[in-house]
Amino acid sequence: MTASSPGGDPRFSVRPGSLDPNADFYATPRRGATPGPAGAGGPASPFGAPASPFGAPASPFGAPASPFSAPGSPFGAPAVRGAAPGAQAPAAPLPGRTPLPTWGKVLIGLGCALGAVSTAGVVASVAIPVVLHQRAQAADERVQADLRAVAGAQEAFWNAHGTYAPDPGALGVAEPASEVAVLFADAGWYCLGGRDPGGRGSVWYVSSVSAVPSTTPCA
Repeated sequence: MTASSPGGDPRFSVRPGSLDPNADFYATPRRGATPGPAGAGGPASPFGAPASPFGAPASPFGAPASPFSAPGSPFGAPAVRGAAPGAQAPAAPLPGRTPLPTWGKVLIGLGCALGAVSTAGVVASVAIPVVLHQRAQAADERVQADLRAVAGAQEAFWNAHGTYAPDPGALGVAEPASEVAVLFADAGWYCLGGRDPGGRGSVWYVSSVSAVPSTTPCA
């Protein structure tokens, strides 16, 4: 036995017990019907909106840029902890370069010091002998000049007295700056010797035989 709809249309006839007549007829979508959009009066899907198998579509223009840049600090860069007031923060090391360790700086300083000392040693080894030679040469020239002056006074004394003076004080000459001594003097000949008071240079000799100063002792 079948029940008919209130209008008597056999298309809406159902078997007794197969359908609750009090149930909402539209709770289940009808065959062939297309669900409408949510909120349009159609039934909502019990499983939610179907997820896209390809994910959310990407924007072809990229993420929109913010029209406002990050606000800058009105007080400048933060101070380094422990730094003196007004001191600038230490510069960050350049990328790809490792800071030189302390022992490396010490080795570089020692190398520079050793190089300076060795250079000074080379200069001194060349300059000191030159200076000493020049001082000795000046002392020799002074001794030779004093010997010539005393020899000239001996000749003048011989012309006046017919003999050479064994005492330098009798010659009447100023005391020379060098150490000059009468080594021998008589009526026939004399021998003079002279040297620098500081010991620089050589010992020089002059005689009545040769008035030219020489380092060879008198014969």
